[in-house]
Amino acid sequence: MPIATLHVSDAKPDATFNPDQGPDIQEVRKKLDEYRQRPRIGFEAIRDNTDVCADPQIAAVFVECCIAAERPDVAEIALPLADDPQGCLAATLHMLNDKPAQALAALKGRPLDARHRSRMYGLRIRAHSATDNHMGAVQAAHEWSKDAPNSPAPMRVMAKTLAQAGDARAEAWFKRAIKVSGGRPALIMDLAEFLMEHGKTEAAKDHLSTITNATKQENRRKTRLLQAI
Repeated sequence: MPIATLHVSDAKPDATFNPDQGPDIQEVRKKLDEYRQRPRIGFEAIRDNTDVCADPQIAAVFVECCIAAERPDVAEIALPLADDPQGCLAATLHMLNDKPAQALAALKGRPLDARHRSRMYGLRIRAHSATDNHMGAVQAAHEWSKDAPNSPAPMRVMAKTLAQAGDARAEAWFKRAIKVSGGRPALIMDLAEFLMEHGKTEAAKDHLSTITNATKQENRRKTRLLQAI
């Protein structure tokens, strides 16, 4: 079924669907991890053969690919077919449509898969921040940190969310992320950029001077930041 003829009215799971039917579905299933990593390729591969979206897992990956390909209109059409028990995909689409309250309402339960849990926590942080509920965002970050105690991701997402809003509290969260990461150069440079945007050039320079063991790409970014100070 071409994507042009896939309408919301068609997007209902088939109760008689056989998960082993069809060579196309089997072939697409084998490539789902690749499509998650290269979503634009996944979008192009599935959009002209949307019959494979009869498989809820394929439909879910297709929604992810549509979002990455900046086609939320197509994602919304495919969403009713997708395996989205905790509402992460639905919440993502609500956020893209600037509807953070609806995004929070769409989230339900705690995903078993670590990747989906990370997405859920990130959505909660961004949605609470977008509704001016800072404590709700902090609570989500703390829960995420307990779930992944050695990961800087909760602090990084919190910091970047606050930084995008121009919130000075981002600085403290960047510093927490750096500490948990053991001094990851990319995070130090994120902090330096934030400080530069707020006129704290000397503090930015001090943080950049602490970077060691950086990759060539990271060193190029560091050089650009120092030149901009």
